[in-house]
Amino acid sequence: TGCPALTAGEKCTPGLSWSFSVNGETHTELFNLAKKYPRFGGTVTYTAEFSGCADAKLLSLGFVGETVQVSLNGRDLGTRIAPPYRFDVTGLLSEKNTLVARVTTHLGYAKRDWFSTYLCMEPLGLLGPVELYK
Repeated sequence: TGCPALTAGEKCTPGLSWSFSVNGETHTELFNLAKKYPRFGGTVTYTAEFSGCADAKLLSLGFVGETVQVSLNGRDLGTRIAPPYRFDVTGLLSEKNTLVARVTTHLGYAKRDWFSTYLCMEPLGLLGPVELYK
């Protein structure tokens, strides 16, 4: 499946309650992980629970630092390796929802050597804004 186009639709911004851990530390706010964990390389699993927006058709994750695999209410929505990080959620939302985003970095963050000297070290993690569109 391809990336759905962002058509003019009403934005629905549910109150997302995030939870994720990096190196044993739990966080609840989205931020650039490279600033606090400059040598982190691997996968971070972000989980958010929310209600409302049951008639939304499109999920946009905003900025994601590397690749992301997304599931909604246990259903796999797919993987994106580059922007735009958008997913079709037509008919998949209910009164209470669980969104899981697994963001994986490249090893250039963790393994610094002569080759990684020339890597572009972009922001890391799920930075958002995460939005739903009707």
